[in-house]
Amino acid sequence: MTPYANGWNNLVGCAIARPWAWYAGRKQVKMTASELKHRIEQAGHESHFFDRETMRFFGDRMSNYGVRAAQVFTLYDANGNYVGKQGVTVDAWELYRRRPVKHGLGTSSYFSATTFREVFPEKLTA
Repeated sequence: MTPYANGWNNLVGCAIARPWAWYAGRKQVKMTASELKHRIEQAGHESHFFDRETMRFFGDRMSNYGVRAAQVFTLYDANGNYVGKQGVTVDAWELYRRRPVKHGLGTSSYFSATTFREVFPEKLTA
């Protein structure tokens, strides 16, 4: 299966062997925070994570962000539709902070690998 078989141009899904990278022509490139920001804006999703004012408020900068592939259990599918209490596992990009920022904030945010919408993981209670 080629990286373009699922109909998404330069998009990585579960079908290829290296989900932490995307394809630009014939060259495989690792997903970076800047590339993720570009893809989110290109998909038309507004994200407060990359606003200048928000980043300045938290004392953050783009060089502090890292991106890695993740699978997230959530009650919403990749398009944001509620699927019920059984939930689904969604392939996602985890946007994490390499160093904590103001007040020890170091939480991760997740974005769908196919639609680049924000994904909210379901908190498991014991």
